This record gives sequence, structure tokens and C-alpha cells, in this order.
Amino acid sequence: MGMGNLKIALYLADEAIPVKNLTVLVRDPVTGKILHELIADENGITPLIALTAPDRESSIVPYSNMPRSGRYDVEIPAQSGYKHVIIHGVEIFDGETSILPVQMHPAVAGDTPEENTDEIFIPEKHGVDDAEGRGHPSSNRGNMRSGAAIPVSEDIGDTTLEKIAFASPTTDILANDIAIPTHITVHLGSPNSNRV
Repeated sequence: MGMGNLKIALYLADEAIPVKNLTVLVRDPVTGKILHELIADENGITPLIALTAPDRESSIVPYSNMPRSGRYDVEIPAQSGYKHVIIHGVEIFDGETSILPVQMHPAVAGDTPEENTDEIFIPEKHGVDDAEGRGHPSSNRGNMRSGAAIPVSEDIGDTTLEKIAFASPTTDILANDIAIPTHITVHLGSPNSNRV
């Protein structure tokens, strides 16, 4: 068995404001046992912790059925006016440091505990593996969960758009397509100019 590291960063407002002094739990996903209880510092960052992961060799062998990463659950219990956050399947790789940014949200008064909980699932197969189906985007659309990215190409006239579709956090459908053109034309001059 190898060892990898994990650091968790808690933020508000798209990483603009750190959230400090919150308790963060790292759990074994099978037993639910708490492996580490951490406190975020004044910068919203937890101390670096070491966790077990499969040996590096098993993660670089093509077509291997061996697990490529150690997987853990991270939980930030509801506290200090913030929602309860649970992230399933956080990956740890041998010899690497994983940094998990977590966007915190204020709890809504009057909502049930379920409504004040953000639960995120990181799929085991998510597109970073080989093209023979082990994590290939086209083989995973049926079981995509929150945050999983799927690259898609689309031809529109003489322009090809590279799109990244993200799985919706509450359903298995794709939502929030982001379109990035691979070719753009820049016109020089002011917006009112007729020059090409």
C-alpha cells in the first residue's frame, strides 16, 4: 500500500472568502469510521493528512482492474450557520497531495436537515482513465453524478465548439453546457467602427 496526502480548503463566494474554524471529518467510505477530525485554520485550510492509497504502479498500468486511487468520504457537519456538506469518493493517489476545495453555503432557517445538506458524489469512473471503457466519458453517461465532466465536440458551420457538460447535482441528466469556440475572429477598432 502507498500513501497520499489530503488538504481541504473551505470557502465562500467562489473561493473569495475563506471559512475558518469549521470541523472537517474524513471517513472510511465502507465502515463510516472517522479517520481524522480536522479544524480549518484562519485561511480555511485544514492540516495536511496522510491516507493510504494503492501503489503508484497499479495506477499507471493500462487496462488494470486494480483500483487507481484510495477513496474517502469528507464531511463538514452543519455548524456556525453553514450547511452540512458530505463529499463521497474523494480520491487519494500514492505519492501525491490532493487538495479538495469545498464551496460552503449558509444554512437556510426553517429548512429541514435534508434541505440544509449538500451531498456530492464523485464517480469512480470519470473520464481520466483509458478509452477502453474504464472511465471513458461515453461509457459513463448513465451513472454520472454531481461534478462529473464530459467533454463533447459539436460542429456548427465552420466553427467547432468544445463543450464540457456537467452532471446535475440532483439528477442523472446533463446540465449547464459550457461552449468554448476553437476559432474566433477579432475585429480591431471601436465597437461602432465599420472596419473589418
